[in-house]
Amino acid sequence: MALHRKLISIFILYVNLISCSSAQNPDTSNTLNTNAYKSITTADLRTHVSYIASDVMKGRYTPSKELLDTARYISDRFKKLEMISPKGAIDYIQLWDYKGEKVPNCIGYIQGSDENLRNEYVVIGAHMDHLGIIMGEVVNGADDNASGTAGVLELAEAFSSLKEKPKRSVVFMTFGGEERGLLGSKYYVENPVLPLNKTVAMINMDMIGRSKDNYLFIGGVGTALEWKQMIHKYNDTYNFKLELHPGGTAPSDNSSFYAKSIPVLFFFTGIHDDYHMPGDDPDKINYKAQTNIVKMVFEIAYELVNNNTKLTFRESNESLEIQNHHINWKRLGIKYKREDITTEQKTAWKIGKENGAMKIGEIVSGKLAEKYGLKVGDYIITFDGKLLPPDPLDIYRSIELLVNRFENGRTFTIEVVRSGERKLINCIWEGK
Repeated sequence: MALHRKLISIFILYVNLISCSSAQNPDTSNTLNTNAYKSITTADLRTHVSYIASDVMKGRYTPSKELLDTARYISDRFKKLEMISPKGAIDYIQLWDYKGEKVPNCIGYIQGSDENLRNEYVVIGAHMDHLGIIMGEVVNGADDNASGTAGVLELAEAFSSLKEKPKRSVVFMTFGGEERGLLGSKYYVENPVLPLNKTVAMINMDMIGRSKDNYLFIGGVGTALEWKQMIHKYNDTYNFKLELHPGGTAPSDNSSFYAKSIPVLFFFTGIHDDYHMPGDDPDKINYKAQTNIVKMVFEIAYELVNNNTKLTFRESNESLEIQNHHINWKRLGIKYKREDITTEQKTAWKIGKENGAMKIGEIVSGKLAEKYGLKVGDYIITFDGKLLPPDPLDIYRSIELLVNRFENGRTFTIEVVRSGERKLINCIWEGK
């Protein structure tokens, strides 16, 4: 009899432990079978990417009418899903100023169902802007970053399709101005419409459309104690060849949230030959791999919004250095100084009001610029015989586009203003 009572007591204790464990760590094994999960489709991702990265959007430059049109495309879908537009945003759009013009972020969220957790937030984000038109060519940015923006839209639909709403609130954001220095996400974290101290995680998707051989990079893994285990658990379904990086800082919008001590993840499929080039078009996207990446993000986010315990934030300041990033610009060996050119300078140098010049801030030893005698303080006014746009960052990208197309031995010219005098320098490209 005593043994019988002891067995019953052990059984009751076991049941209570299982029940407690389930409350702390929700069963996510059925996410693969939910209608929400199945709503993430290759066809929908292709539709979103094809529109956002179409020629009609003219590369979604910051600032531009086309970027605002992209924001309206996103906000219309948030509205159809009956998401909440937070205070501080008008019809899901948070506007901010850049050089006197308005630039959008898009924000919509689903209110959590749990009384204790609904005021905590998991953010899923991506930047929606790109480079616009460079040297007369539209740079569509299908991978960078219509792919991530499409992922946000599919995840918004998936979470809206859940029969049981998540315990925490889940927030969907797309940012303007990333290509100009993470400006949209920086603006948001300084002007949040939902409290940052209640934001438990941020998942960022930037360039998730060009996976080769099922490769997937995930950054920020060191910013929460639990990230690595979660990633490996869900990757069992997809068998991605993972490259994990601990740091929360990268050349993308997760950095803005990490700077506010928020755990982050950064999903990315790597640099390719069309990066920041006119060839980054929708027909080159690996939609099958992109679909699986978005589904994996759904599973991770589903656990985050339903787990009673929060992630354990950890500092992980190792910066990400992306290999083969701007490699031909590095061969040129110029570090430029971001300095706007005055009207008086343009007049004196006989360049048009719509054109500009790049001031050289540093010459890298052993590179082409040093070899051909360029100097710190020179202003580049033409490159390969072409006038340059007015903004220093756009000049950099214009020159980068040109040199990316140079073959080894190609002759070209760099025209500079030095001590008030124009000087034409003949060069030979040494590279690929």
